[in-house]
Amino acid sequence: MPKLNTKSNKEKETDYSNGAIKKFRSMGFAEKDSPDFEEPKMPQNITSIKVTELGNLMSKYAAWREYAEEQVALATAEYTLKKHEFDYEYAKKYLLLPERSKETEKSKERKLVTDESLKKLSDDLLQAEMFMELLSAKQESYNNSVFVISREFTRRGQTVEPR
Repeated sequence: MPKLNTKSNKEKETDYSNGAIKKFRSMGFAEKDSPDFEEPKMPQNITSIKVTELGNLMSKYAAWREYAEEQVALATAEYTLKKHEFDYEYAKKYLLLPERSKETEKSKERKLVTDESLKKLSDDLLQAEMFMELLSAKQESYNNSVFVISREFTRRGQTVEPR
């Protein structure tokens, strides 16, 4: 599976230049690299898997989940910035529209919807939202997989011992 976010650290800093990410990193939270192994595949029948293999599978899913959690947070930060930028530009352009008593609010909104610079910001916002939702769905999938494996350990009456 390709990395969830394939941008370099330098590119990410540019994307999230609002200072929040820099502040987060300055608190000692290191960036999570994508796991150096392929995304695990959940077997259709986990009841036949040996305990050690099940433990390894759980570790792999946990690593991918941890990576996905940070990617969701970063995507949410990017979405929030793009939303703020869009809202600001929309409000600014709305206030700059000439005031004509006969022009309805709907008519003003239609003018703004067709504004080329707002269209670009709107498209960027939509892309950021879709990416954030895709990552969230993937994170939820990893959570579900860890839960299923955990339930299998419980069903067997076993726990995973730390190494």
